[in-house]
Amino acid sequence: MSKNKINQKNIKLVWLRRWTMENKVQLQINMLLHKDFVPFAHHISKPFRNIAKIKTLGHCLNLLAAHLLLLHYLYLASSSLLCFFQSGLYAVVWLHKSRLKAPPPL
Repeated sequence: MSKNKINQKNIKLVWLRRWTMENKVQLQINMLLHKDFVPFAHHISKPFRNIAKIKTLGHCLNLLAAHLLLLHYLYLASSSLLCFFQSGLYAVVWLHKSRLKAPPPL
């Protein structure tokens, strides 16, 4: 065998080893995420259900932070709407009670 062919074989082996190592690490990350998130998949929104799209733990944490922020904003919006409707309800009840009172004597 010529020296050139041996070098090409070595390069292919190194590339193959690196490729299998990266895939093993990726597989371990996917298995970890799969184990942690799939039992709660019906509670979690769509991006979390497709585990294959989550490439790294950092990506997973970014998605989790985005969802928590969204839930926080939904909570704030719902509480402010609740206050708005509650104050409107108080105003309606107050107007209704004021109409039920007897008119002032002449």
